[in-house]
Amino acid sequence: MKTRQTSIDCYNEIRLNDLLPKRRLETFEAIFKSAPCTRQEALEHTNPLNALSLSAARFTELRRLGVIYEKSVRPCRVTGKNVIEWDLTDRLPIKIKKSNRTKKHKID
Repeated sequence: MKTRQTSIDCYNEIRLNDLLPKRRLETFEAIFKSAPCTRQEALEHTNPLNALSLSAARFTELRRLGVIYEKSVRPCRVTGKNVIEWDLTDRLPIKIKKSNRTKKHKID
């Protein structure tokens, strides 16, 4: 599938302005190269040394930042299992507000 021009423009702006930290950017670039894709399919488009940066947590972080979204559930071409298919949005990363609550506050 062809990547939308708005997603390409957004990708270029994120790269040029360093809007994502290194590990998140590596994951974002892997998704960009094969979007829409599953996590394992994105892993095929990255350096094996960067495999740790493609953890499920990175995908969740990018989703929370608003730069990728869960498109559907489908069989992965790599694993054959039904998994989430990810795609790019046309938005720049948003700032996530950190909670001032400590672990003790959360437990209470």
